Amino acid sequence: MNHSPLFTALQAKRGRMAIGLFVLAFIFPLPPAAQAQSERASASVRVSDATNGLPLDRVKLELLKFPSGIVQMTFSDGAGRAEFPDLLIQSYSIRATRDGYVTSETALDVRRGDRTLHVSIVLQPERREQPSAPGGLVSAKSLAASQEARDEFAKGLSLLNEKKDARGSIALLQHAIELAPQFYDAHVVLGLAHLQLQALDDAEKSLTRALELEPKLLQPYHPLATILITRRRFEEAEKLLLRALELDPKGWQWPFELARSQAMQRNWEQAIVHGKQALAAANVPTKIHLLMADIYSNAGHVDLAAAELDEFERLDPQSPYMPKVRAARAQLKKPTP
Repeated sequence: MNHSPLFTALQAKRGRMAIGLFVLAFIFPLPPAAQAQSERASASVRVSDATNGLPLDRVKLELLKFPSGIVQMTFSDGAGRAEFPDLLIQSYSIRATRDGYVTSETALDVRRGDRTLHVSIVLQPERREQPSAPGGLVSAKSLAASQEARDEFAKGLSLLNEKKDARGSIALLQHAIELAPQFYDAHVVLGLAHLQLQALDDAEKSLTRALELEPKLLQPYHPLATILITRRRFEEAEKLLLRALELDPKGWQWPFELARSQAMQRNWEQAIVHGKQALAAANVPTKIHLLMADIYSNAGHVDLAAAELDEFERLDPQSPYMPKVRAARAQLKKPTP
């Protein structure tokens, strides 16, 4: 049994021990060492235009791991294709962004035995009379970068995503920024590279700079907020998340992180408020039910906690989290002495 204080059960109001699912599932994702190399998979993505079926190039594709944020980023080629290699057995989503199109987010579940998954993403052109969503905007500062800076950025991005060489990518990304100091995308990806290496100071610096350059673009908000929450700088994180929520009022990740921040401060009732807001959003990942189960358990709402675990199993019965979910539910449903 792991004796880290993060795994310590908290006393629930009905005299029952809380489960600690929140910490298990969301602060410590499944460790890579627990899955053999033979259990890795890759995703082959094709992006096309919804109106004519033609492939779309230069689509920014972000692989998101709930709730950690962006774990890989790449761009579609001239055939509208891209690859995400070296995927663990777990749930992801892919966010597709291109100027002039409505941003799309597609679920990607990697199951045991999967080798290559094929994902088709169809983007709808924006109606020009409507304003673009913040997540679909493209940085003018990135577009203004020199070709030499873009080439260095592309090399760094390839090292980070395809070669899994975060350390090697940093020098190339830094050089791209030297050539184009306002290269927004380079600052974002540099922050993600530092984050992969757990260099939180450097990651925070790069993501903060990206946010200063383009405060209306959403990409830096989530990884930066998770860094601040990890460092228990809750007030700063929550201010950041509220700004993101203003830009993207339909996004589930902002109220989710607000709930997580409040839960880490043991403000259970306020965490419930934000958690319900996240649940009401579209395309919310199933794992939010694990967070809500933990919050309800710690708040003493044991029946509601068990119901959230039931709902998670209904929606995602093949999840790698199911053994922990069943054990937690059995403990919750034990008769009170």
